[in-house]
Amino acid sequence: MKKAITLLLFLIISAAAMADGVRFKVSGRVLDDRTMLPLQYAIVKVSNLELWAATDANGKFAIENVPQGAASIEVSTLGYVTRTIQFNINRNTDLKNIRLKEADLSIPDVEVTARKRSTTGTTTYSIDRTTLDHSQALSLNDIMALLPGGQTINSTLTDDSRMALRSATGEKGNAAFGTAIEIDGMRLNNNASMSETQSASTRNISTSNIESIEVIAGIPSVEYGDISNGVVKVNTRRGHTPWILEASMNPYTRQVALSKGMALAHNAGTLNFSLEHARSFTDIASPHTAYSRNILSATYNKVFHIKGSSLNMTAGLTGNIGGYNSEADPDAFRDTYQRQRDNQLRANLMLDWLCNSKCSGVFNLTLQAAFSTADRRSENNTNTSSSSTQAYLHTMTNGYAIAQDYADGVGTGSIILGSTGYWYVRSFNDQKPQSLQLKLKGEWTRRILGAVNKLTLGTELNSTRNNGHGTYYDDMRLAPTWRPYDYSLQPTMHSLAIFIEERLTMGRLMLVGGLRDDITMISGSDYGTAASLSPRFNARYNIIKGKNVSLTLHAGYGKSVKLPSFQVLYPADTYTDRLVFTPGSTADGKAYYAYYTNVQRAIYNSNLKWQHSNQVEAGLDATVGKARLSLSAFWSRTYNPYQTLNVYTPFAYNQTSQSALEGCGIVAADRIYSVNPSTGVVSVTSATNGNTVPLPYSTRRTYTANRQYVNGSPVTRYGLEWVAEMPIISNRHTLGLSLRIDGKYYHYR
Repeated sequence: MKKAITLLLFLIISAAAMADGVRFKVSGRVLDDRTMLPLQYAIVKVSNLELWAATDANGKFAIENVPQGAASIEVSTLGYVTRTIQFNINRNTDLKNIRLKEADLSIPDVEVTARKRSTTGTTTYSIDRTTLDHSQALSLNDIMALLPGGQTINSTLTDDSRMALRSATGEKGNAAFGTAIEIDGMRLNNNASMSETQSASTRNISTSNIESIEVIAGIPSVEYGDISNGVVKVNTRRGHTPWILEASMNPYTRQVALSKGMALAHNAGTLNFSLEHARSFTDIASPHTAYSRNILSATYNKVFHIKGSSLNMTAGLTGNIGGYNSEADPDAFRDTYQRQRDNQLRANLMLDWLCNSKCSGVFNLTLQAAFSTADRRSENNTNTSSSSTQAYLHTMTNGYAIAQDYADGVGTGSIILGSTGYWYVRSFNDQKPQSLQLKLKGEWTRRILGAVNKLTLGTELNSTRNNGHGTYYDDMRLAPTWRPYDYSLQPTMHSLAIFIEERLTMGRLMLVGGLRDDITMISGSDYGTAASLSPRFNARYNIIKGKNVSLTLHAGYGKSVKLPSFQVLYPADTYTDRLVFTPGSTADGKAYYAYYTNVQRAIYNSNLKWQHSNQVEAGLDATVGKARLSLSAFWSRTYNPYQTLNVYTPFAYNQTSQSALEGCGIVAADRIYSVNPSTGVVSVTSATNGNTVPLPYSTRRTYTANRQYVNGSPVTRYGLEWVAEMPIISNRHTLGLSLRIDGKYYHYR
């Protein structure tokens, strides 16, 4: 409450200040450095003021109402090196011809690692297209090798490793599950998974269509929710480009991609499309078992210029058809295989409206809508054999039952007698996660008494469900002991978030404070509605800001909440089966099995608290000439992590031994066996005269274990990341080469 009050006072004080009314116009023209031809659809931004403009067909742009003072203009477009121009604005300024160099493998200065951004209030790394080209990234997970202390791995698509920032996979506290991944503002939501608590899979994302990546390893803005361990933001290619054909090959993988960005006629916008095929093998000596992806994506972008404002519309559609398949492997056992689909469809729409008012500042309103659906059905065909009849249990209720032949009309609700000999069993696991995202965000940026103030207010709605049918078999006569669990019958999880944030830049000091409220609604369940507040603060201060020497300090604190996955929310029922009677060999050669099934319904923990993390970080960035040093220290503690607990429940059942048949007075060839479904008393009936003899029994007592999700004890992580970079000098001339030493120290408890 104290933090919330402090933030509100901070917002009220800043809103009450007077705005600076001295404003000017900045215009210019953007050209290709080599051909001197105009570049259309280049984006020109005024840093910190959220002002932007797009160049027209002649490469011209104009930005109205730019406040007086120091300004930084950033010019970027697809396929060119971003250029930054810094100057003081005290009159209307014409930048004339701004020349951009084409970005290709021949440019002399290339970043082949992640670059730390010193303009933000928290630890953020950026990776551009040139870096991705030189690193030969196959999967989005490969960028982890570019971060401080990252290790290079021989990546293949058959290894579905997940991203975990400032942690490691497999740790308690669900570190990987708390890493958020966004593509063009669309979250890859993995909450609907019924089989894992990890971050979303990234191997079905085309790396050839990525323009840049931003990794927020520190304290993110309150705009980002449902996280506990950082954000990875992916921006795909958008704008005019020539035809680009890419191909790569290593001992395990083949990849080919084709992309193009077209400027549509009559100033109708740009259309980007990308087509990629990639295939990875598990064994280069036997390249048959493989994972493949076939991705087609299209993005349309158009800037509408309205008097006093601009509207940027972006619509995208991405589909992938692929998956894992071992059916063609000649070294596998005959007709056995594993297949898994990894088909996905993602659609997104963004409307970004900019209103530049001379009196009130800059208003920016952004509406985002996204939908994703996936088909992840796995198929497993295995061989099995048996020399004797076995019982397969499919009972769904408490009680006793005798196994019967499936041909007798017995279905999935009882015990069936399996066949003898040799056969194949084909099983399926069907998962179809779906998510819908709506986000509305408003930003108000203005100068206040010489400072730059940005107020952000937004709301976000997410709906997640799983339309899969779980595990099932195509031939119930051959289905082993198993119980159905239909995922599509589980409720949809809705989450509504409201967030507010204030950013104030006063000379060398930048302060950012925000508050987020996440409200989770799960109708039809024991969880009901839960709300979680997340305050976050960041600060940055430039102690030294010179031409050749600079020193910047930054620090932050934040709380973030991670919503549970469906695996946590909706555990399956537990079934314990005990053999209670078998007469051994019988005269007719048929097998008789009587079982008792104890059913423990899923234990929903109505007291389950949502997992959250408290994070603190501090760091510095320094430059001396062309040498750079950055250092970041971080500490986080995860509270109420999701973990499983076995709940043991005693139960008793009645068991009849074979010795109980002695003295029943009915010969073996004349016996008909039955069991009372409630008491478990086994009776022998004479097929000749109908006499029935109950058999004596004994009571057995044991326990059944039922899995329940609870909140575990806190998990603590802290560490240190560093990057030192210096040019290599020979004969007093700087070579086009620099030495970088980076690393990290990490502690987990």
